[in-house]
Amino acid sequence: MLRKGVPVEVVSKTLGHASISITYDVYRHVLESEKRQFVIDLFPDPVQPRAVGVSPLN
Repeated sequence: MLRKGVPVEVVSKTLGHASISITYDVYRHVLESEKRQFVIDLFPDPVQPRAVGVSPLN
């Protein structure tokens, strides 16, 4: 559910955990891997600049 974007509060209640901290303790690895993926997505592949309107020398 966490990987699908369900809020941790909903996951915690659905699983019957007494508190959200239990859910965080058990599924922290899922949350950490998701954070890393979001950080990677924030930085797209570098785009090579291209010269515009420049003709080769003859």
